[in-house]
Amino acid sequence: MLDADVNNYLTDDLLVKMDVATMAHSLEARSPFLDHKLMEFMARVPANMKLQRGESKHILKSALRQILPNEILDRQKMGFGVPLGGWLRGSLKEVLVDTVLSDRALARGYFQPAAVREMVGAQLAGSDRFKYQLWDLLMLERWHQMFIDEPPVPRASLLGGVHAV
Repeated sequence: MLDADVNNYLTDDLLVKMDVATMAHSLEARSPFLDHKLMEFMARVPANMKLQRGESKHILKSALRQILPNEILDRQKMGFGVPLGGWLRGSLKEVLVDTVLSDRALARGYFQPAAVREMVGAQLAGSDRFKYQLWDLLMLERWHQMFIDEPPVPRASLLGGVHAV
């Protein structure tokens, strides 16, 4: 599990997110728990010492129990979510409305137009109840516009006139 986390989840997900977020604000960030000596040490620690009675990060929490408040050490895991609801009401509002409520999108027949209008209306009124469904609808319609509705770009055009072999 540790190998999968280090070689996949960290490199392909978590570290990429941190890198993008920090670069966007001209910041440099370091992950102290990824120090290679600490990682090598923890890789040698038996699993039963890392997880006890269902408590993950047992060694770390035990070491910090007298330093940090229990509210911090015992709180639920917090993910790194994007403010999708705010985006759909703010910077993506026009894109959402123009795309998802377009005549073409509603005429496709995949979804009931009244239900789509109701979900968009609720989102714009401040409810985040349908934010994931609306994101999915937005991505589906944009995909449809790019790959189904528009004629494909000839491969030679993509290569600047050079024909692929």
